[in-house]
Amino acid sequence: MKDFSWGGLIVAVLGLLIMASPAYFFPVCETMISTAAGGSAPMKCFWTGRAALGGGGMIAVSGFLLLLAKHPGVRLGLAFLPLCAGLLVILTSNLLIGVCPGAMMPCRMGTLPALSFFGFLAVLASGCIAVSAGRRMAALGGAIRRAGEKSGPYGEKGAENGERA
Repeated sequence: MKDFSWGGLIVAVLGLLIMASPAYFFPVCETMISTAAGGSAPMKCFWTGRAALGGGGMIAVSGFLLLLAKHPGVRLGLAFLPLCAGLLVILTSNLLIGVCPGAMMPCRMGTLPALSFFGFLAVLASGCIAVSAGRRMAALGGAIRRAGEKSGPYGEKGAENGERA
């Protein structure tokens, strides 16, 4: 249990919260808008909710993978997936797709702040994991280099001419 990663669990829970926010906790608008052709289409916030479902799924899966990863190099690489996906959730809900323009719409009052907040927490948590894994990687790399200087693959005395010890 020494190698258990609370960071991976936190990232996984944040991913699940991002997935559940537009559907259960802070639902998006359910009304349809009429098009000029006489049809109907979902509002912008519906598509933001769908995008948050995908981004939250990527964050949750990477959090579960961070729980399984032991090597700091693997954890460092895996930490960038929720970081980028969290940024994507923030950008999708605020700039790329957005939510309804009305100030009193439930998506603007609930879904937008929730997705922005959970996305920010996912970026923050995965950034902390990346920094921690980078530090462990540097410490591990330094220990390997120091051990390699004492006795390399050719030993101490045969290294000049390529002979193995």
